[in-house]
Amino acid sequence: MAQRVRVVALDWDTFSVWFTQHWLPGEHVSIVTPTGGGKTTLAVGILELRRWVGVLAPKGIDDTLRSLHAQHLADWPGDRRMTAMLAQDERHGRPSHYVFGPNVATYRQDWPKLVGAYQRSLEGMFRMENWTAYVDDLQLLVQMGLGTDATQWLISARSRHLSFVSAFQVPKRVLTAALHEPSWIFASQTRDATVVDRTAEVLGRPKAEVRGLLEETSRFTWLCIGRDPTAAVMVTMPPKRS
Repeated sequence: MAQRVRVVALDWDTFSVWFTQHWLPGEHVSIVTPTGGGKTTLAVGILELRRWVGVLAPKGIDDTLRSLHAQHLADWPGDRRMTAMLAQDERHGRPSHYVFGPNVATYRQDWPKLVGAYQRSLEGMFRMENWTAYVDDLQLLVQMGLGTDATQWLISARSRHLSFVSAFQVPKRVLTAALHEPSWIFASQTRDATVVDRTAEVLGRPKAEVRGLLEETSRFTWLCIGRDPTAAVMVTMPPKRS
C-alpha cells in the first residue's frame, strides 16, 4: 500500500526560514493558481528571500508588487552601470530589487519598447549571473515573443546560479520548460486537471491523492512541493500586503 503524502503546516515566518535553507541558487520556482489566488502576494514573500531580484511585470505594477520596494528602471542600464548600482546597494545595506520596463500608456503603441526592455533585462541578468528573475505573468511574456529567452533561463541558468520564478494560471498555455524545469512548485486550491496532473508527477503520487490535497487547500493557502517524492509537502499562508 502506498504511503500517504506527509503534509506539514508552517506559519509564514517559519516557512521562510525553511525555504531560504532549501531553495538553492539556480533552482527555479513555478507559482500556479487561478486569477485572484494570491500569486503576487506569495511571489513578493519569496522574492524577499533573495538579494538580487529583477521583476518583469507585463500586467503592470500593482500595490502588492510595490510592497517589494523595488527600484524602477525603464530599461537595462548596461552591465557596467548595473554592477555599480549593485555595489551601491551593498554599501547601503539594502537588497538589489529592481523592476525593469517602461511605463506604457497602451500596449499597442508601446509594445516594441516594452519587449525590447524585457529582452535586454533578461539577457543582462543572464550574463551577470546570481540573479533571481520574476515574471508576473509568463503567458504574456510568451505572447511577446520572449519564450526563447525564458526557456534559456529555465534550461541553462542552473550553472550560473540564476533562478527563474514564474507565475501563471493555466499550465497548458505556457512553456513546457516552466513545468519540467522548476525544483519547486507552489499550488493552491484548484480543480484544473493540468495542475493536478503536473503536481502529481512532481510528487510521484497518485493523481487522486494530489487532487484531494489541492481541493482541500483553503484560499490564499499554498502547497510547496519539491522534487523529492518522499519529502513532506509544506503548507503555508503568506501575510497580506498593503
